[in-house]
Amino acid sequence: MMTLTSMVLTFLAVNFYKMIFTKEAHDRKMKRQMEQTLEATREAQEGSIQVGFGKKHAFFVLAFTTGLREGLESIVFLVGVISDVKDLSSLPIPIISALVLSRLVGCCFFQGTKKVRVDWFMRGSAILLMFIAAGFFSASMHQLQELDVFGIWSPRAERPWQNQQVWDARECCNDKTNRFFVLMRALFGWQDQATPIEIFAWLLYWVVGMLLVGCMIRRAKQQLAKKMEEWKKQDEAAEAANPAIKETPSGEAAL
Repeated sequence: MMTLTSMVLTFLAVNFYKMIFTKEAHDRKMKRQMEQTLEATREAQEGSIQVGFGKKHAFFVLAFTTGLREGLESIVFLVGVISDVKDLSSLPIPIISALVLSRLVGCCFFQGTKKVRVDWFMRGSAILLMFIAAGFFSASMHQLQELDVFGIWSPRAERPWQNQQVWDARECCNDKTNRFFVLMRALFGWQDQATPIEIFAWLLYWVVGMLLVGCMIRRAKQQLAKKMEEWKKQDEAAEAANPAIKETPSGEAAL
């Protein structure tokens, strides 16, 4: 499950970063969706045509599907975090507290970052998600080690070199008793007795992740360039068909 969570978080991180380079395409897409939603709602209110529930309550459906998508992403994230928890009865209070605090932090964050550049926010979010995903991937390798996938894990004396500890930081950075490092283990996969397999998995994730990001960004730029040409032709055709339409400085059509 941790490997799946790592893949989902990587997908989200890559798409966050990719949005920096495809912002204009997303702006046009969202504008078109909003126009279609407004038109469907207006027609439903006027009763000019028979429409289904989706079009009649278009804004409700839009908000519901957005919330559902974010909720499913949160569930995948939580499953990866709590996979090591032994006593599930200890989860309700932390989960409820996290929901309340996330609302408060979200409101404060929204109010405090109105003037923050979107591209820097996207970069920061993508990097944070990739660090979390790297930790999950490394932790998933640790679970496979405990299942003897990479050789004997127990007893310790018979472990092969790839399962031997590289360092022992239990005295200062114990990932089971020190609350800070318990959090670091849950979020970033910290291990106070890391093995070569775990370190290699963490480094491998970043190598593959950077290559994936580079390829997807390059592809996104190429696709955006083609789209820009198509949009330019469409705008020129629209202006030729109706000379009264012109583009305002904000990029919106005006009469």
